[in-house]
Amino acid sequence: GGGRCFSARAGKLDQALVFAGRVREVAAALNNAELQAWCAMEAEPYYYRGLWDEAVLAAEEALPVAWEISEWGVVFFSSAWLAIAHLKLGQPDKARSSLQ
Repeated sequence: GGGRCFSARAGKLDQALVFAGRVREVAAALNNAELQAWCAMEAEPYYYRGLWDEAVLAAEEALPVAWEISEWGVVFFSSAWLAIAHLKLGQPDKARSSLQ
């Protein structure tokens, strides 16, 4: 997970999204809960790109798994990106609920 996050924060958004797609494919193929949870972090490069709908989708798809396995770093960060994306989409109630 850290490499992907680093790539996004370093401004290498295309690289981060390619890496995230590969993680998603491997997570599905292996049915690995930890990797599936980390897929919520794909919201980060979408967030930096201003792709709010994609950020919401990435976070909402994987956050339930992160909660289930107590992957708290994923929960905290991706919930924040989800809330901001909801705000950018003019959905303050959804933003508030994603942080509760």
